[in-house]
Amino acid sequence: MVENARTEVGNKLKAFHLRNIWNCDESGLQYNKQPAYCNLRKEKGNVLKEVKLNKTQITTFHSVNADGSKKRPLTVIGRGQTPQAFRQKMINIHNLPIVYGYNTKACMLSGLWYEYL
Repeated sequence: MVENARTEVGNKLKAFHLRNIWNCDESGLQYNKQPAYCNLRKEKGNVLKEVKLNKTQITTFHSVNADGSKKRPLTVIGRGQTPQAFRQKMINIHNLPIVYGYNTKACMLSGLWYEYL
């Protein structure tokens, strides 16, 4: 079944030039997350308390065409309109070699996807 679908998609793509076939992918980076466990032994009677894990993340979105001749700029999606680190260092987001987007969940939502297209 999968092989039949793969062959069918391959046949449909033969009508297009490789420069017109694009691959897009997103990945999340959780940069403040602490390990959920460790290899240290606690003294008898001392127990590690439950802590809420920090899930601060950004999402990166990359796209390139099939023959590698065109690459879109890296898209970074964060949670803030102007991140605090950029404000502190007085960095203008529009001068960076990336496209920056934001929403409350820091993930690719339909609104950002339509802006991308």
